[in-house]
Amino acid sequence: MELMLNELSIHEQFHSPSTLQIAISKMMQMKNIARRYGREVYCHRSALYRNAGPGTLLVQMLSREQRSALVQWLTRQGPFWEDAPRHDPGEWFECEDDVVTEAGLAEAAFCSTIGIDRRMLSLAPSDWEHSPIAVTWWRDGSTTTEIGLGNYWDPLSLEDDLRQANPVLESWRELEAVSRQRFVHLNFAVGGFDHMEGQPFAPGAALRILSLLDILNRLSAVGMGSSEGRRLYQDHFTGDKAWFSDSSDREKNRFRQQLTFPSPDASGGTLFCTWHGKVNTPPYRIHFSWPVPLGEKLNVMYVGLKITRG
Repeated sequence: MELMLNELSIHEQFHSPSTLQIAISKMMQMKNIARRYGREVYCHRSALYRNAGPGTLLVQMLSREQRSALVQWLTRQGPFWEDAPRHDPGEWFECEDDVVTEAGLAEAAFCSTIGIDRRMLSLAPSDWEHSPIAVTWWRDGSTTTEIGLGNYWDPLSLEDDLRQANPVLESWRELEAVSRQRFVHLNFAVGGFDHMEGQPFAPGAALRILSLLDILNRLSAVGMGSSEGRRLYQDHFTGDKAWFSDSSDREKNRFRQQLTFPSPDASGGTLFCTWHGKVNTPPYRIHFSWPVPLGEKLNVMYVGLKITRG
């Protein structure tokens, strides 16, 4: 489960600073609860500049202490989902007859369609004290996808759900164990995760790696020639923001030795694995065999830092 601030829950509903200050205190309490369970709250910098009261910016209605904490979070700490958005700003997302493209709701809705469980944190009182929140994604101008997003506005209900959620990964070895157990359509090389040893554990990067492996696992299960396989390829292997791509000719020449791995079938051969999945912060890579072999498992040979030295 990942959490996002619903900035649309700041919509000029506060007519007194005291009511807003109580609402912000509850939001910061939820943020602290999330962190206690190993989760960050993704946000958008624009939240700081929304009107909390009629014609009055959020920061103008807060106490000095709250203003300092909120400015620190929404301008410096983040994490900010808009730095690497997954949904296309050219797409059309609606919620309750309003266009929410480029808002946190659209980002969370898109992530939900690719297997990332993102839920919202909303201020209270607001028009957003209900769950799930229904978002409609208009694909290609005609086809629609309906997405229901979990939503929290009360710290107690958030803590209850986090307590019952799957435990957060705390090490790269736990990531390896979960990956080998969960992704049964992938063939992981012996020692494929050893390259993570010595690197500081990053929960966000671990979740991203799981998301990448999930796509590879689904693609390996259904095959490239199926309609689902073609959709997965179109969604995640093409375009400027593709999750997976081939190495450049320069990289193939420079890093040929590092990208060549012993074949896992004990034949004595090798696999030249230039296709990779990408984690940007920190820069981790997943190198795998390509294309997906017909009737066989896709081989995942390397999970580690981006290869930068020949």
